[in-house]
Amino acid sequence: MSGPVAPVSRIRTDTFSVPDEAAHAAPPPPRQQSASVDMLLAIANAVDPRDQRERQARRCRTALDLLDGLHAGLLSGDPVESQLQALADWLAPGAPVEDERLAALMQEIDLRIRVELAKQGRPP
Repeated sequence: MSGPVAPVSRIRTDTFSVPDEAAHAAPPPPRQQSASVDMLLAIANAVDPRDQRERQARRCRTALDLLDGLHAGLLSGDPVESQLQALADWLAPGAPVEDERLAALMQEIDLRIRVELAKQGRPP
């Protein structure tokens, strides 16, 4: 038969320790993310000229709607302070306009807004 059985040692599972060599190991090298981030920013900043023209045309329509609202308010006697403020806000410079016809239209709208603000005693 077999001889005496050696006692079984139990492994404790409630503690964890790292060997000294692993604790002093060099940290992993930094990731090469800067090139990826730069590329993502470049893609995000790339503007499709058609989208830009659509935004600028929408901006023109907004200004014309504001001018119509101002005229309607003046004719009906309604307060027009909010329209005047919105028109003054529209004068803030936007993105440069590539399309010459759209740029000319925006300049005409800009002038009309300045005239309307001056007529109401509001500086542009």
